[in-house]
Amino acid sequence: MYKTLIVDDEEGILFSVKSYFANNGFEVATASNLDEAYTHIHSRSFDLYIFDVMLPDGNGFSFCEKLKSQGDTTPVVFLTAKVAEEDQLKGFGIGADDYVVKPFSLAVLLKRCTLIIERAKGIRSKGIIKSGDITIDTISGDVFVDGKKIILTHRELEVLKYFIEKKNTV
Repeated sequence: MYKTLIVDDEEGILFSVKSYFANNGFEVATASNLDEAYTHIHSRSFDLYIFDVMLPDGNGFSFCEKLKSQGDTTPVVFLTAKVAEEDQLKGFGIGADDYVVKPFSLAVLLKRCTLIIERAKGIRSKGIIKSGDITIDTISGDVFVDGKKIILTHRELEVLKYFIEKKNTV
């Protein structure tokens, strides 16, 4: 179960994203301002932050910069109405892993966030999925356990990938 903090001052966005992510196995905390976000961040760890840029008590860009300067390596996705190219470039320049413009698709946002978390955790990298001693090359379909190749049927491979990708989910 991946832990995500969503910081947005629009209640509709917070509710929609929180509900969709929670229904897909995420543990979600929300904050409507940077003060609340700071409290959440210092009380527990997260696998991903989703920040709006324009918040009532500050700027998501500045907040992200502050966290990164303090050594926080948690991946960041900006979810904002700011569509200008210079804003997007600024977001990436300060360490964002993705920049999503409102309106957006919940399904696409979830997929982007999942992939970012998996890359950050070393679970998925360029077609490779790893979990413990198991390595799956999703391009070739090869599976290795302790470095030894094993042969699986297509169905077995899909079930194994599913269990690895949904680790810690009932």
